[in-house]
Amino acid sequence: MRVALVGDYPLDPSRISGGPQAVLAYLLEGLKQFDRLDLHVVSANKQIRQASQFQRDNVTFHFVPHPRLPLELGFFVLRQRLRHVLQQIGPDLLHTQSAIVYSVISPDTRYATLVTTHNLPGTEARFSSKWINRRRLSLHQKWMSRIFFEHARHVATISEYIREGLDPHMQANFYPLDNPVADAFFELPSDQSVPARLLFVGLLGRRKRPDLALEALALARQEIPELHLQFAGAAIDPALHAKMRELVAQNALERNVEFLGHLSEMEVLGAYREASVLLLTSELETSPMVVQQAMAAGKAVVATKVGGVPFLINDRRTGLLAEPNNAQQIAEALIELALDPEFPVALAVRGLLNFTFQGNPQEAVVLFKRALAQDPNEPLALMYLAGAYAMMAGRPDAARPVVDRLLKVDPLGGMTRWLRGGLPFFEGAFADAAIEWRRWLETTPDNPLAKAWIAPAVAYAGDLQGALQLLTEPELPKGPAVGSRLCRIQSCALQGEKEGALAEITAEFRQTLVRDGAWAWLTAAPLAFLGATTEAVELLGLAVRRGGFINYPMLAEYDPFLASLSGHSAFQAILAEAKEAWASFEV
Repeated sequence: MRVALVGDYPLDPSRISGGPQAVLAYLLEGLKQFDRLDLHVVSANKQIRQASQFQRDNVTFHFVPHPRLPLELGFFVLRQRLRHVLQQIGPDLLHTQSAIVYSVISPDTRYATLVTTHNLPGTEARFSSKWINRRRLSLHQKWMSRIFFEHARHVATISEYIREGLDPHMQANFYPLDNPVADAFFELPSDQSVPARLLFVGLLGRRKRPDLALEALALARQEIPELHLQFAGAAIDPALHAKMRELVAQNALERNVEFLGHLSEMEVLGAYREASVLLLTSELETSPMVVQQAMAAGKAVVATKVGGVPFLINDRRTGLLAEPNNAQQIAEALIELALDPEFPVALAVRGLLNFTFQGNPQEAVVLFKRALAQDPNEPLALMYLAGAYAMMAGRPDAARPVVDRLLKVDPLGGMTRWLRGGLPFFEGAFADAAIEWRRWLETTPDNPLAKAWIAPAVAYAGDLQGALQLLTEPELPKGPAVGSRLCRIQSCALQGEKEGALAEITAEFRQTLVRDGAWAWLTAAPLAFLGATTEAVELLGLAVRRGGFINYPMLAEYDPFLASLSGHSAFQAILAEAKEAWASFEV
C-alpha cells in the first residue's frame, strides 16, 4: 500500500520545530515498522529553492520550495507543486497533516484522504504581530476553512477539543487519533531531575506567551529564590523577545533564566531529563505535544487552561491548571510544587498513566512498572498492571500479587472489585468469577459494564438462561455506551438474533473495537456463538493484531463461545500469532 504523508517535516529530523513537525516525525517512525507500506513524505519548505527527492530508511522524501509570495498567490503555486508530486507518487492513501494543506491539494484530487488537523481552522491569525498581517491571514484562513469544511470526509482528531469544534460545521467521519510520542521520552530516567528546574519548550511567539512565564517566575521567586527557568525554543518575534529581555532585567532574573534557543532532539531530551516541572503558559493550544512529552518523561506539568489542554490534564490529578494570562495563579502553582516535593511526583505518576500502548501489552507493563517505581502504592498503576497481566496478556498468576497489594491500598475501588472476579475468570473458573462479580454488581446495580462481564461468566459456567435474565432484568441497558452495547449484543446472541447483534456494531462502535483488543474479543465471542463466523473472526483479528489481546489460553481453551471457530483456518492463524506473542511475553 502506497501512503503519502503531506505536512510540515523537518529537513533535519534531529532538529524538530513545533508540535506538527514532531507529530509527523514520530508518526513516520511508527509507520516504518510495517513492511508492506510504501511510505512517501511530501513537505513544502521555505528554506529551499529547488525541489528534491531522496530515500532514507526505506522512505521516499519529496521536498518542494514553499512559494515566497503573498498568501493569495502562493496558494495556487503551492497547489501546483504539491499536486505534481502526488501525481508522480500515485498514493493509495493520502494523509494530510493540517486542514490548510488539505485545502491546498485535496478537494479536486482522486485520492482516498485522511486529514489530521492540529488546530481549529481560523483560530491562529490573531497572533500575528502586525494588524495588516492579522487581517490578511484571517481572510485567507476563512477561505481555506470553507474548503475544508465542505469537502473533507475523513478527519483524524488529536483531541476531543477538535472534535467538538469541528462537528457542528461539517459532515465527516471523525477518528480519534492521539498524538504519538517518541519512545525516548518514556525511557528517560526519573531520578535525574534538578530541584526547582522549570522548563518551557516551544517557539517563543505570541501564542505561547513566554513573557507570561517570566512574569509568573518573578512572582514565584519571591518565595522560592532558587527557581530556575529554561526556555527551549527559537525566538520568532523580535518585539516579544525584546520584551522578555526587558522583563528579565527589570526583575533581576539573570541568574534564574536561560535562553537555550532551538535545540536538537537529543538536547531536548536532556532538558526534559533535568527538569522538575514543565511550564506551558499559552493563550491557545490544541493538544500540546510538550505536555505529552513531559508526562511520558515523568514530569509534573503546570499549564494554562486553554483550548484542548483540559482534555490532557485533570487539574490536581495529572497536572496543575491556571487561568490564561494569570501570572499570579501560575506562580502559586509553581510555589506549591516547590514546597511539597511529593506532590509533583504524584502528578507525574498519574500523568504517565494517561498513555496507552495500543497493541502492545509488553510496553504497557513497562510503563505501569515505571509508574510504580515512583510510587509503589499508586492505585491506578496497580489496577492497570494487574489488568494488563490478567486480561490482555493471559497471565493471571502474575496479576495475583499485584491484586493483593491493591486490596490493601484500595479495597473498595471499582477496578479492584472487577479484578477480584477477573483473576478466576481468566483462569477459566467462571462460576467463581460470577460470584465475585455479582458482589460487584450489588455495589453498582445500574452499571451496564458490570453486567457485560458477569453475563459471559454465568453463560460460560453453563447457565445461559441465567445470563439472559441478568442482562434483561429489570430492562436491557440502552444508549451508545460500550457496556450497554455489549449487553445488547450478548442478549441477541443468547436469543439467536443474529441480525440484531450485527446491527449493534456501528461504525463508531467499530472504532472503539479497533482501539481496544479486550472489547473486540468480548464482542466477537457472542457473534461466534451466533454463527456469525466471518464477523467474529474479523474482530478477533483486530483484538490480537491491533488491540494487543494476546490471551492465548482464553482464545484457545477457556472461552466456550469460540469453540465453533476451531476449524476455521483464519482463526487458527490468529491463534498462532496470539500463542507466539503470549509465549514471548515477559512478566
